[in-house]
Amino acid sequence: MITYSRSELLQIGKHCSHNKLKEEVFQSLPKIIKPVTKRGVRGGRRHIRTIITADRKYIKKTSQVNNNNIITINYKNSNKDNLHHNNRLMNTCLLNCRSARNKADELNEYFVENDFDIVILTESWMRDTDHYVINKLVPEIYDYFFLSNRTERIGGGLAFLYKTSLKVRCIQGPEYTSFEYLQTDVQFDSKLITFISIYKPPYSTVNKASINTFFLNFKKNYIAA
Repeated sequence: MITYSRSELLQIGKHCSHNKLKEEVFQSLPKIIKPVTKRGVRGGRRHIRTIITADRKYIKKTSQVNNNNIITINYKNSNKDNLHHNNRLMNTCLLNCRSARNKADELNEYFVENDFDIVILTESWMRDTDHYVINKLVPEIYDYFFLSNRTERIGGGLAFLYKTSLKVRCIQGPEYTSFEYLQTDVQFDSKLITFISIYKPPYSTVNKASINTFFLNFKKNYIAA
């Protein structure tokens, strides 16, 4: 048996790299070496051995559920017929949303999840003609009143949303430039509750009404109502 060391193999490789076969030798190889055109005489006689093993045994895992951790969750009945009960508290919400136009879906979901009876929005930035936004904002079991005194610029606006199971009446009153207000009377069980929603715009070059003007106008309006 002939053996070579690593250094000897490296030397042989370097020597062979400088002694390449000539082109005519490569061209004569197909004439010297004939390709095999048929199988050997033992073709098909050596079958592949088939190994048959026993069936795999699968171990069935036991349940890891701890039944002691299971609790009973009490659910709240949201049937419309049971919305009103004697001595029930009214669930109300007041939000300065600074435009309900760009968050109508989120507000709708918030109203439904918290089951508010009444929702008051200030700075809604909406008008009665915004039908697409109104459909997204107001849940199906709610009705609404909108107020906006601005026709040429955005901002301001009041919204009063209430469940359709309530009896609500909107009180019309005079308009003031120093503030916006929306007055509604709500019949809740056997009680009549008056809501006055107010938004006073901050002082600016457009709104130059002073705080004294606001209190004076509000006092006159409140007494008239």
